[in-house]
Amino acid sequence: MKNADKAVRQTVAQGYSQRSTSSEADVVHAVAKEVVNGKDAIRNAILVLRKALKKDDGYYQSWQANIAMAFQDEHYRFKFRNNKPRISNKDVHTVANKAADNFLQLLFELK
Repeated sequence: MKNADKAVRQTVAQGYSQRSTSSEADVVHAVAKEVVNGKDAIRNAILVLRKALKKDDGYYQSWQANIAMAFQDEHYRFKFRNNKPRISNKDVHTVANKAADNFLQLLFELK
């Protein structure tokens, strides 16, 4: 597994250096195609995503904003549906779980 991690890191680094004029999204897609292989596909995808998030502040901020908006949207929905001007800690827990689900549903186009 360590050799596989090293190979993925090298591939990611090569992808970034070879395509420095391309957008970060293009690099992520190109590198992802190179490293996905069988049982390590999910692990490799996470490594590619981690590298892209570390390398590009704008890309990181877009993820952060989407996660924050999922929470904010769910917070407002909860208050509206339940006619509550304020929510308790228990309600925050409910909202946070719904927000996480909302984010994942949007991310993986499950809705």
